[in-house]
Amino acid sequence: MEYRYNKDFPNGLKDVLLPREEFLPLPKYEDEAAWAAVAPESKAYVLAKAEEVLVTPMPRATASAYMNFYLTGVRDYDSKIDYAMRHGMFWLAAAECLERKGRFMPLLIDYIWALCETTSWCLPAHNWQGLEGGWSNDAPRPLPDINDPQIDLFAGTTGEYLAWVLYIMRSELDKVTLLIGERIEYELNKRIVEPFCNRRDAWWVSDSTHNWHMWITSNCLAVVLLTETNPAKRAKAAELGLRYTEDFFRNYMADGSTNEGASYWGAAAGSMYYALQLMKLASNGTVDQFDEPMVKNIASYIYNIHINEHEFYNYSFTPRTSNYQGLYMYDLGCAIGDESLQKLGTYMYHLDKRPLAPSDHMFFMVNELLRTPELEAKTPEAPHTGYCYSAAQQMMVAREKPGTSNGLFLGAKGFNGHFDSHRDGGSFILYNNSKPVYIELGAPTYSLEVIGAKYRHFHFACVPQSHNAVSVNGFGQVPGTLVGSMNNAKLHSPESVAISSRSVSSDDGNVASLTVEMPHLFPAEAGVKEFARTFSMDRAAGVVSVRQQITCEKESEICLHFITCEKPELADGVLVGGTKLTYDTNLFTAGVEKFNYKNDPKIYGAWGDEIYSITLTAHTKELDSTFTVCAN
Repeated sequence: MEYRYNKDFPNGLKDVLLPREEFLPLPKYEDEAAWAAVAPESKAYVLAKAEEVLVTPMPRATASAYMNFYLTGVRDYDSKIDYAMRHGMFWLAAAECLERKGRFMPLLIDYIWALCETTSWCLPAHNWQGLEGGWSNDAPRPLPDINDPQIDLFAGTTGEYLAWVLYIMRSELDKVTLLIGERIEYELNKRIVEPFCNRRDAWWVSDSTHNWHMWITSNCLAVVLLTETNPAKRAKAAELGLRYTEDFFRNYMADGSTNEGASYWGAAAGSMYYALQLMKLASNGTVDQFDEPMVKNIASYIYNIHINEHEFYNYSFTPRTSNYQGLYMYDLGCAIGDESLQKLGTYMYHLDKRPLAPSDHMFFMVNELLRTPELEAKTPEAPHTGYCYSAAQQMMVAREKPGTSNGLFLGAKGFNGHFDSHRDGGSFILYNNSKPVYIELGAPTYSLEVIGAKYRHFHFACVPQSHNAVSVNGFGQVPGTLVGSMNNAKLHSPESVAISSRSVSSDDGNVASLTVEMPHLFPAEAGVKEFARTFSMDRAAGVVSVRQQITCEKESEICLHFITCEKPELADGVLVGGTKLTYDTNLFTAGVEKFNYKNDPKIYGAWGDEIYSITLTAHTKELDSTFTVCAN
């Protein structure tokens, strides 16, 4: 396989990369002027966070805490120990740079040492049987193997944080003892550099469409560029990072969309930007792949599905709201000349009430801390795209009043057969004046039940009846990429499912529409011969219409399902969220019940407990009927 970096640099990157001593992407502790220029409110925020760390007992990564996921399936280690240790270290280091009195140094060293002493930086939920384990492997090990260091998302993230802390604070740490820096470098080499450079059997290496691929690649690149002094080893790792990045371009959806949903855009696209920016900085601008067409496609996807504020079209495993660091969005927009992404980045930055947003890349956090005044001076203005169609996702978004957050917003999709999809083929969401009307519940609380391949598609948040979708004779879409009988389903590739599931979309400025044909969406027991839905946004009339065309083998019970976060009223249609849904009352009977979501804390936190399910039920062999929704 031919790679661009091989053509651009046939002699490799050894003579292209800056030596470690000359690689200065951020100011170090010694650059007192840079830290003195931090905005007063940001400085006060960082000091307050660090003072919280001073009076809070340091988390302990005990064996029992690590085994809890293996025993219960509950992912409490992630936030209580892993996240807390890493971010505690960051707040202490940042506060010391800002205050410069030595007050935070003793505990900072304790946090550094504790992380170095922790057997594994890999999360318990990712501690599979060997490095080659993946999402299909539902047998995590109870404890990590010290002889098999695994680079999962957060091993890479912890490594990157330690590398940046060493880069920034080395002069102060060395004053205490050289052993601290040496210990960090030892652990980084053993846990990150050597596995990254010398092993290819990690599942995330071959699955380059997944957020893990760029998230881990970018953090490993940072570790190598910040710590490795051997020119040949630096070049080898950088070339490998470019290879993985080009694999990401080659295998990602050609239109820049993501199977995983909006909340993973930051992990995938944000990490792509990080890797590209690291390589550009480490080569003094010589290695620059921001001109790759896929970079523009991936960048534009996120503002095309933006609804308003922190809400995006939340298909797949995306929660109601997604938080992004606006600065890297803005910087990526600048790097590729995309004004819409620059606008969204500025807008997202101003939305965040905290002076400093958390990130899985410490580079982003320090960069934002230092550049707060730059973004504060910019006027926030979201692009509010009027129309977008993704053939890869069989998805359309359409806005009644493009350029504003007012009016109706429609998101609709077919099914592309990807593992991350819910069983929601032919579903939609609808917002009115940026307020939810018909909703996608989104990502539930992460647990083994959700992340395990055996369980996730049967979780209550993933089944068809929990979406604005259709069921026939009690059957909804078959699980995941399974097509055929519920009792004897066969696993098909996303490509084979896409062949039997077709979509077409258009927008003439007045009417935007999406038609999806999915004849094999249902199991054989449902008795469905043909199934199609057409979603339309008539901007002039201010009306959304949804047409369903279904042919069954015999007279069947056909149910149209709707989920809403406000109690609906059945009165000459369905009244909810300031809208009226009109349907054929001669054909359908309507029912409403309060939705039982098992007190899932993530869904409850997003929507509250007023979630209702509306069902329109018809009994017929052939259905060709349209319902409409307009502002009431």
